[in-house]
Amino acid sequence: MSLFQVREWWTAKGEQDEEYTPGALVVGNVDNDASGHVKIVTGSLNGVLRVYCPTQSDFRIEHLLLEENLRRPILQLELGYFIPNQRILALAILQPRRLGVYVVEGMGGSGLAASYFKITLRYEHLLGIDGEHFTAYNFIYGPFGATSSGGTTGRSERDHLCVQSLDGRLQFFEQDRFAFLQPLNNNFLPGALCYAPGMDAVIASTSDLQLELPVALIVAEFGSVDGMIVSLDSDGSLSVNYMGTDPPSSTVVAPDTKEMNYEEMDEEHRQLLNVIRRSQGERRTEPKDRVLIRAQCVVKLPMCMVCRLVPPVKSSTFKFTLETNQEPLELASLFEDMLHQPSCTPEWAKQVVAGGSTTNVLSFQYYNGVDATILVSKNAGRYRIQSNELEALWMVSHDLVARLRAYFDGREQDSDAKGDGGYKVGESGSASSAQSVLEVFYQEPLPLADFFGAIDAHFALRKEKLELAAQLNDRAHQFRVIQKRLLVRYKDRSPAAVNFLDVLLHGTYDQLISLSHAMEAVEAKLKRAANRLSCCVSLILMLIKFRFHLSDEDARILEAYLSPVVNESADSGAVDQGWEERTDCAMTELLRTVLAKQPQNKDGTAAASVAATSELQMQEDTKRLKKHITIVCDRLGKGASLNQSAVQSSVVPSFALATHPIAHSSFSLDLHRSVQESTMVAFQLFAIFAAALTVASGVKNDDALVKELPGLQKELSFKHYAGHLQLEEKEKLFYWYAESQNDPEEDPIVMWLNGGPGCSSLGGLFTENGPFVVQNDLSVKVNRYSWNRQVNMVWLESPAGVGFSGSVEGPDYYNDDTVAAKAYEFVTRFFDKYSELKGREFYITGESYAGMYIPYLVDLLVSAPIKGVNFKGFAIGNPFTDNLIDGNAYMDYYYSHAMVSLESYEKIKVICGAHIGCLFSDLPCPAKCEDLLEEAETAANPDSMDPYFIYGDVCLLENTQAKALRKRAKPSLPISPTHRGEIGACADKLTHAYLNLPEVQLAIHATGPGNGEPPVEWRGCSGPVGDLYKSSPSSLPKYHNILGRGLKALIYSGDADSVVNFIGTERWIGGEGLKLRITEKWRAWFGPDKQLAGYLQKYEGLTFKTVKGAGHMVPAVRPLHGLNLFECFVFGEDTCRKFVYPIDDDEIEAGLMATQVVMDDNPVDGEVTAGATTSAGESGASWTSLSVPAALGFVVFIVAVAIKNSRKRARYQRLNSAGYETIRSVV
Repeated sequence: MSLFQVREWWTAKGEQDEEYTPGALVVGNVDNDASGHVKIVTGSLNGVLRVYCPTQSDFRIEHLLLEENLRRPILQLELGYFIPNQRILALAILQPRRLGVYVVEGMGGSGLAASYFKITLRYEHLLGIDGEHFTAYNFIYGPFGATSSGGTTGRSERDHLCVQSLDGRLQFFEQDRFAFLQPLNNNFLPGALCYAPGMDAVIASTSDLQLELPVALIVAEFGSVDGMIVSLDSDGSLSVNYMGTDPPSSTVVAPDTKEMNYEEMDEEHRQLLNVIRRSQGERRTEPKDRVLIRAQCVVKLPMCMVCRLVPPVKSSTFKFTLETNQEPLELASLFEDMLHQPSCTPEWAKQVVAGGSTTNVLSFQYYNGVDATILVSKNAGRYRIQSNELEALWMVSHDLVARLRAYFDGREQDSDAKGDGGYKVGESGSASSAQSVLEVFYQEPLPLADFFGAIDAHFALRKEKLELAAQLNDRAHQFRVIQKRLLVRYKDRSPAAVNFLDVLLHGTYDQLISLSHAMEAVEAKLKRAANRLSCCVSLILMLIKFRFHLSDEDARILEAYLSPVVNESADSGAVDQGWEERTDCAMTELLRTVLAKQPQNKDGTAAASVAATSELQMQEDTKRLKKHITIVCDRLGKGASLNQSAVQSSVVPSFALATHPIAHSSFSLDLHRSVQESTMVAFQLFAIFAAALTVASGVKNDDALVKELPGLQKELSFKHYAGHLQLEEKEKLFYWYAESQNDPEEDPIVMWLNGGPGCSSLGGLFTENGPFVVQNDLSVKVNRYSWNRQVNMVWLESPAGVGFSGSVEGPDYYNDDTVAAKAYEFVTRFFDKYSELKGREFYITGESYAGMYIPYLVDLLVSAPIKGVNFKGFAIGNPFTDNLIDGNAYMDYYYSHAMVSLESYEKIKVICGAHIGCLFSDLPCPAKCEDLLEEAETAANPDSMDPYFIYGDVCLLENTQAKALRKRAKPSLPISPTHRGEIGACADKLTHAYLNLPEVQLAIHATGPGNGEPPVEWRGCSGPVGDLYKSSPSSLPKYHNILGRGLKALIYSGDADSVVNFIGTERWIGGEGLKLRITEKWRAWFGPDKQLAGYLQKYEGLTFKTVKGAGHMVPAVRPLHGLNLFECFVFGEDTCRKFVYPIDDDEIEAGLMATQVVMDDNPVDGEVTAGATTSAGESGASWTSLSVPAALGFVVFIVAVAIKNSRKRARYQRLNSAGYETIRSVV
């Protein structure tokens, strides 16, 4: 890395069996020579003290001035002013139980002219109490307590001593007198110790600091050369080195002019001929090389070496269930060896063995602190394994299966020894016969999403390591270049100024150290990620085997392709070519050959092999690898076999009843059986169909079900739920969940968030897109334009302190990161509570400040996907996204909508410049600019104008309305006028009155006897939350992560909103913000009423739409177009054209003669009359009532077919696989 290398100048070897400690070297004028020559003093653990004085580059015996055996190990040496009343250097020698101060003197002369040197003990301290109860580790010295407040030394002629023991105690001495003993708090191991004279402080460390060889380094002057480095290693090798380079040698080698001796040449020629003859002889020559033979074996470690039993752990994030065909076993007997380990207390082990409550559950804790739990069913052979970490599931589940196999295999051998024989699954036998062959099933979906998360984490760390390695290489190259420049300048006879090259050198060196530390940290993380990935791969392989019923040979072959060996050690060289590249290559080969849809010929296979053997390169991401793994799992699930040598047979997929697969041989439909058998089969099919129907139409027994909503007279065709969800940190968030009016069992799930920050989403429910609208008499009317027509909708009040969602938290709680994390936790718990929604398409929608909420939440969902949550996309209306860009668009919007004059607009642009949006953002505003903006704002926004809908009316129920509208800090204040639909200008006031009725709060489980709380006042927006909220300046950085994830993304803007207007939104999408590439140019879009609804433009990964005539709250102002925009986003343009939409009197007067229209070019069906009001959702609600007659008709049809076919035995001799597949598809 560096241009300068260590060059040896002088060296001396110690004795062979001697060892040295890091403090066993000191350099100084130990004999107080008047010339000031420094000497080298060393002390070994054998107790030998040596003093050297190098005078030239090669070692000579006269360089050794003194060698003395002190009979005790020498731990450390120091030179200082330790003699009372004398200012001479003395040598302090630390031994395990004593500290001695010695003086080295030259006899018969001074300095190097002395005849010999001797060492004299001046005083000695016994450590601890008379040399007992105290074992020394190291010591420091200095003028303790002699430094003034100004930082100058007052009595520097005296050095005191401080010794640290092996148990962390400090013993102080004032030269030859004991001072005091000071123990260190919470320090039971010795560490680094130093004295800082500037602070007059002793600095102790308890961390594990290790020093690489050499064990000691000191810089001193030898041979009139300053900067010599004295080093001592642990074996006693003492050397003096300097930093230098190897200059290229330019010496020309002189040619050899010696005369040739022909006699010697003839003799050499004869010898070479003899060698050649011997080598060509016929005799056999035994090889002299050694053959190295390595034997490898795999040893399975006992379970107790990796984990221990702990009391049952209830919490879990990941879980799966293994099912067997045997009776359940007690876990205490299955893991009996674990109960006798020292970590398992006898009391708790006795409780388990005695058959306590914990016999069906055992929790294991790995030695890294991660828990894993096994639960066994009491009635069936089902075992559930759960943990908070995915990788922790593999080892426990693998050992569980191994123990189950060992148990039942042993029982089978005992049965065979007794002559009972065995009973295999699928063979005939009595009902009481025991099934001795263990079979394990896994019926749940594979946790591929979590597995892919482990792959992505490992791959990200590999990329980070590569980036750090590149930076480290660049800095090392820069370091060498700077050194060369310095070397060139120092070689000149008249060197020029360094011109800050020394500063650049120090800065580069600091960067090298920082990058080295970062590299070490990343390597440690990468090693942990590799271990985690290895466990996850092993878990997936096991689950694939049990899920698709692979044979042992197929499982072994799959493991060869999808290897669990993830080697990321520092010397493996697996950085450029890692596990991801090797596995992707193996998966590609597997799909091209064994799992190919069509078998390849030999030429095609050879060509594929050649293509696969090209050099592996690290990909940009892991999308291709994850896709290939998914395809492999899919083809294995369709019955593909990996063992080419096995007999290929067409296996018909089994028809699954409940959770156990039924073999084809035990459920084959034979149409030429008797009529009675056919009828029985038909009734079995009917039972299955009826059971599925019962589950589909079952009523949820949920404590959040809203049974009756006060003021609502009409009976609903859907269920809705409301209540609180408790989070981990004692917060509780309120939600309102309305099922789909169409098909609640299959339709997607959508979550809605209002903005603020601090405004309630219940305002959006009652005034925008929910199924209910409050009337003037506080009765409730059904909203025909509700967004839950085709989807399940949930409105979330977030964060805590908003609406019914708990109380106001502290100021550190209200920021975009924390609120997103709490919403992420809510999504997790919501899907756990309503588990039937798992796997459905999930979307997040919102408006206004949800432009900050949603990107932060989506970033968490795509970075750490939640198991079972099939997140598909997001849509945000009039989103507040970037403080600067959105703020700068205000005046442009005002002028484009004739709200300010041309004179004011031009003057503001000139005076304000880049600060034109400062009045509407948190940016500093110059005084003159602020005055102009205030004047223009007052003129444009009188007391009777709503800035959130500039063409709408304002609510006049209170005279403070105008002041509320001008409060810019709440951009999603739910005050939403409309010119058509069910929602009026004062809808928010009516909603406030309605939700504060005690009977309403009791009905929706917000307060009341159910949770022991009195009624609370609900507000549309929480002032305290808005005041405490610390908003981020922009959410644009989050879009860089989420737009490339294949999600649906829609941004829409009502063009009559001046607060978060479409001009600023267009700028941050395609202009100065994200700068997205346009994929479809600006064009108009039309609603189901055939009217112009707005304009759209599509970008790479995002669609932007405007809604003509709509304000800040689009669904409230343009309910029909807002509903159409939303449903086309979720289901696609082609699907939403077929939906039936309600219209009101305004559309009828415009020329449409029906109350329902479809988005199709064909006219409305003539059967739809003016009085027809049944929507698609209401018609879909009657499916359950029609299903039972349909099922009965289906059974009659099956019975008739069976009777007819039984009479045609000659025509149907047997049921082939194609016929079975046809009947199975009908069922």
